[in-house]
Amino acid sequence: MVYLVILQSEQVVDHKPGQYLYLQMDDLTWRPFSIASIPDGSNRLELHIGGAEPNQYLDDILGYLHSTYHHGQRLRIDAPHGRAWFRDNSERPLLLIAGGTGFSYIQSLLRHSLKYYPDKGVYLYWGGRYQAHLYFDRELIALTKHYKSLNYVPVVEHPSVGWPGKTGQVIGAVCEDFKTLEEMDIYLCGNPSMVCEAKDQFIDAKKAIITRIISDALM
Repeated sequence: MVYLVILQSEQVVDHKPGQYLYLQMDDLTWRPFSIASIPDGSNRLELHIGGAEPNQYLDDILGYLHSTYHHGQRLRIDAPHGRAWFRDNSERPLLLIAGGTGFSYIQSLLRHSLKYYPDKGVYLYWGGRYQAHLYFDRELIALTKHYKSLNYVPVVEHPSVGWPGKTGQVIGAVCEDFKTLEEMDIYLCGNPSMVCEAKDQFIDAKKAIITRIISDALM
């Protein structure tokens, strides 16, 4: 289960598409979350909080947020952070790759690109264990009908009957579809081991340029 969480900050957070914030849980604990919304001059920050499987880590965060909201208390955040923001000075097509809730980072980049560069070619690959884990799937399909420059490829490991997308690992799907990634700007978010594996495969087998592979897991 993934929850859409909207924070209203007391002042505008001057962030870039693709950056993240830290949410304070207690005096010693801060949790990082990608900012799924794009800078628009408002104090609204969108987060996607959840995961493919229930776990104590997520239960603690969701319980804290619910308790804070129920009691009318304030949250404390530290933002912005991260260097894997959208590179506005590039005219190259985009390859956006997300694993699970890494999509929240990718969504910020996608929204920015569609708003300011609607004709730029975008190839979005999103991987999950099951179709239900691709929680923004319908909205992305709708966007492809409105933006001809957007190509969306969902990938699941365990497909249901009649699944129309790709099956397997998201990195394998990318390698299957592209002969070369030499002319692409590549943005990645997901499990750090997946990101590192993708970097190695893209460089070795698909001629990707290392300086054009962008992820906070690599910085």
